[in-house]
Amino acid sequence: MVAANGSVPGEKLYGVKKLKEKIELQLALSPEARAEAYAKHSQARLAEYAELRSRLNTAMSTDNEQTNSEKETVLTQLTLESKQEADLSVSTSLAAMAEIAAELRQDGETETAAEVEQAMMVLNQTSFQTSASAETNNDYYESSLELDVQSESSAQGSVNL
Repeated sequence: MVAANGSVPGEKLYGVKKLKEKIELQLALSPEARAEAYAKHSQARLAEYAELRSRLNTAMSTDNEQTNSEKETVLTQLTLESKQEADLSVSTSLAAMAEIAAELRQDGETETAAEVEQAMMVLNQTSFQTSASAETNNDYYESSLELDVQSESSAQGSVNL
């Protein structure tokens, strides 16, 4: 099971990782443990998205276009699915954690509720940073692609003269 921890969508051990997370949630008996598990799993989805995004960017920047075309298609799809899963995981986790924090406050455990709320802020910030980083990388590669196309057009134009 330890080997599955670093897996990402599309890899053989990813199903084992997701099963392990379901078991962790079932074993999280206290509100604090549930909140921690939700946050941990959402952080994992964000890390998976970042890893797949990195792999896609690497594939897009290599020179061997024919070999990488299929890889890019698969990685693009996995990255999109991973982003959607990360977004859903974060929103689900934030909602569950807010419910847990409210429960804790109602039970008079204000310090623990504040810790859960702090974890929510960290998760929200990490989600925002991951999305912002992906957008920056996407903009960079789109502009690089435009420059490559313009360079090829210029080169073809000078050859045709």
